Amino acid sequence: MRFSSLAVTVVFLSLIGSAFGKPSILPNWGGGGWGRGTVERHASLFHTARPSRVLGLFSHWDRCDTPVTVRAGALFLRRDYGSNAPIVTNGPGGPTIVGADHLNGGYAPGLHASARCRVGRFYLEGRYMQGWNFDDSLNRISGATDFVDGVAVAPGINHRVIAGTDFQSADLNMLSTPLHRTRLVSGFRFIRLDDQLQNRVPAFPNSNFDSRTTNDLFGWQLGLDGDYGPFVDWLPLSLNGFVKAGAYYANSRSVMNLNLADVEDSNSSNLALAAELGVSLAYQFTHCLKMEVGYQVLFMDGIAVAAEQFSTTDLDPLTNSINHGSMLIHGAQVNIVGTF
Repeated sequence: MRFSSLAVTVVFLSLIGSAFGKPSILPNWGGGGWGRGTVERHASLFHTARPSRVLGLFSHWDRCDTPVTVRAGALFLRRDYGSNAPIVTNGPGGPTIVGADHLNGGYAPGLHASARCRVGRFYLEGRYMQGWNFDDSLNRISGATDFVDGVAVAPGINHRVIAGTDFQSADLNMLSTPLHRTRLVSGFRFIRLDDQLQNRVPAFPNSNFDSRTTNDLFGWQLGLDGDYGPFVDWLPLSLNGFVKAGAYYANSRSVMNLNLADVEDSNSSNLALAAELGVSLAYQFTHCLKMEVGYQVLFMDGIAVAAEQFSTTDLDPLTNSINHGSMLIHGAQVNIVGTF
């Protein structure tokens, strides 16, 4: 009877050990005694078990050690102009009544996708990001001394000012092998930014004007990329982050349109700067699947933005030269990450 109870106990503990990923505690009769199956080795079974495995989750020990990582998700972004460029003023050159800051509105949708592949001692990464329909509007009843770029506006007239921005970004990077979970990033990047500002006067259709700018940026960037954690074994959370910055050749175009007929088109080439920062918290669902929630910021300087063009534009007659400014695009991101 004692022998039967002992046998049942040994088999029961062996099954528990297998459930926790531990080798069996049954004796190794065929190869040198008890070996790895000694009872002493498994006396600490419940002290060294992986708690995340007990919860049906996966800790950093379980992450896939495979060469391809794919990331895709949604962005919720906001566009902020770098300065309060005057659009409507109180008298020629007077205080700003309607400026670019009045057109910094809510969040708009976007998307993000990337793939990273290990090649020898390095990683290659391709990444695409897009945001669109950063549309904000403002209604303004003109006063007795309101001016649009030095031209008087009839008092008591309703002006509807609308701003819209779209952008696309694609980059190809090479990343070093991790040093304390941190990688050096170097690569080529392309950014396209389209910005538009419209002033609509329903009572006077011939008083409408548009300002449209397009920027194509090409350049090299450097940065850092890293992932850290999990910090506790029982909760599979990790912290991811990156920072990248570069100098870019910017080809900018500005188009001013007055009364839907007169058009002034200007072009310029200059040096622009762009920097991006992102941080996210990742939750590991399975061996090769996790979700990230975070925030990212893209700053660009030396670009042509629509609101900045009024200070270098004469409406009567219509002449224009490009004025450069800056823009901040920032917001939340949600990604699904798969490792294959």
